[in-house]
Amino acid sequence: MNDQTWSAPAQPGHPVGYPTGSPTPPRTFPRVAAETDSRTIWVWLLIAVSVLGLVPSIWVFYEFMRVMLASASLSPTGANSAAIDPALADGFAQWFVLSIVLGWASVAVVAWFAALDARVLRQRGFVRPFHWAWSLLTPLVYVIGRHVVVRRRGGSGAAPLVATIASQAAVFIGGNVLLMSMMARFFADTIPQG
Repeated sequence: MNDQTWSAPAQPGHPVGYPTGSPTPPRTFPRVAAETDSRTIWVWLLIAVSVLGLVPSIWVFYEFMRVMLASASLSPTGANSAAIDPALADGFAQWFVLSIVLGWASVAVVAWFAALDARVLRQRGFVRPFHWAWSLLTPLVYVIGRHVVVRRRGGSGAAPLVATIASQAAVFIGGNVLLMSMMARFFADTIPQG
C-alpha cells in the first residue's frame, strides 16, 4: 500500500491543492426606489383563490363522512356492514368530481394571478421577479419566493406573506377541527355503547 496522498500541482501564487480560477461573483440586480409599492391586487386575489380552492376539498370530506354515517345508520348491524345506499354514493361521487374540477380550476387561476402579479412587479421596476410557475407547487411557495425577491430588490411590505401564512394556518386548523368533530360523531354513532 502506498500511504502518499495526491495533491494538485503547485501554481505560482496559489497554495498547493486549491483551485486556481477566480470565483464567479454573485449576480446583483438593481434596487427599486424606496417608495415603490410591491403590493398588487393580483397577489391578494391569488391568496383568496388559494384559500377558496381548499373549501371544496373540505366539503368533499364532509360529504364522505355524511355518506358513511348515513350508511352505518341504515344497516341493521351498524359499523360491520359494508352496505352503502346508492343514492348517497352518487351524491358523494358528484361532490368528488366537482372538487377535482374546482381544484384544478383554482390551480389554473392561481397561476394566472401569479403571472399577472409578476408582470405588474416587472412594470414597477423589479428586475426578474419570482417566476409565476412556482405557484403550481403551492401558492405559499410563490408568495414566500416573491417576498424574498421583493425584499432583495429593495421593496417592502410583508403583508401578503403574513396573510398567506395566516390563511393557510386557519384552513389547516379549521380542517383538523372539522375532521376531529366528524370522527368523534362517526365513532359515537357506529360503535355500540354498552
